[in-house]
Amino acid sequence: HATNGLLKVLTGDLAGARALMEHEFQVEGVDIVPRKAIVYRQVLGAVALLSGDDEQAVDVLTAALDMARAEGIREPGRRQRLEGDLGQALVNTDRLAEANELAVELKTLGERGGRPTILGVGKRIEGLVCAARGDLNGAVSALTTAVAAHRKSQLPLEYGRSVLAYGQVLRRRKAKGEARTALKAALECFTTLGAER
Repeated sequence: HATNGLLKVLTGDLAGARALMEHEFQVEGVDIVPRKAIVYRQVLGAVALLSGDDEQAVDVLTAALDMARAEGIREPGRRQRLEGDLGQALVNTDRLAEANELAVELKTLGERGGRPTILGVGKRIEGLVCAARGDLNGAVSALTTAVAAHRKSQLPLEYGRSVLAYGQVLRRRKAKGEARTALKAALECFTTLGAER
């Protein structure tokens, strides 16, 4: 059900994803297995983020992360890789210290284990935090590393997200040509994957 919900999110059916996850929560009831609750919340958090409800995204994804930690789940992949969405929502709601803590955790995990996907998400969150603080040079540096890491990742959607963030920061720096190239690369990545806006 969580996979089906996530596919709905990625193909633009946010209402369908929300309805499916809410239905599954009702079916499972109060005895829902924590691991299911974590993945269902991850999908609902993505729906909230993409719907522009950043506060709801923070609430749902923080609850999922707290549940995962309570269950002893430290591996981001087993937490449905919810950190990228949570980091974005934290930045969007100006919770930069919390976003930075999440970035540090992911960078440490990624560097220690030689995991380009995890490292890239951590560096992307770091770049978003830097940009929100007005440190565009720091943002470009972090996002350059994120893009490079995600070129080595087996999850091309993460590359698209990082190169999109990189392009957005380049636009803010008035580097129009470089920004256009990065944003075009992001669009091509998303289009190839069949992701919707």
